[in-house]
Amino acid sequence: MITNGGKHPPEFWGQVTAEHIVSVGESATGARRIAALEMQARVQRTLTEHHALVGENEASNLDNSAGASLMDACDLTDRVDAAVKDVQAAVMGTEWEPQFFDPEFVDQMRAEIASHFAANALVERSHWADNNPATQHAAAFRAMHHPEG
Repeated sequence: MITNGGKHPPEFWGQVTAEHIVSVGESATGARRIAALEMQARVQRTLTEHHALVGENEASNLDNSAGASLMDACDLTDRVDAAVKDVQAAVMGTEWEPQFFDPEFVDQMRAEIASHFAANALVERSHWADNNPATQHAAAFRAMHHPEG
C-alpha cells in the first residue's frame, strides 16, 4: 500500500483486511454469493471500527508524548484479540461460521489482522514524523524507517 504522504482512512484498512480474510471467489453465484458478500461487508465494518481505534490510539499516543512513542514497540495484542472475537461474532449464523472458529484458520486470521494493524500504526507514525520533522524523535524514526530521505 502506498500512502503518498497521507494516511489511509479506516474504511480503506477495513476493506483491505476483510478482503484478505473473506475471499469471495468468482465461482460463488446466486444466493451463496450474496450471502458471502454480505458476510464480507459485516467483517469489513467490524474491522473498520478496529482500524479506526488503532489509528486514533496511535495518533493520541504520539501527540501526548510529543513523538517520544515513535520508537516504542507497538503492542496491538489486545486490539487484535478483540478484532478476532468481533469478526467471529460478525460471521455467526453463516454457513462459514465453523471455519472462523477452526484453530488453524483463527491463527491465520489473527496474523493477517495483526499485520494490517501494525501497518496502520506504522503509517500513523510515519505521518506524524512527516508533519513534525524538526523533532528529535521524528528524525530518529525517519532515519530508521525512511533512510532514503
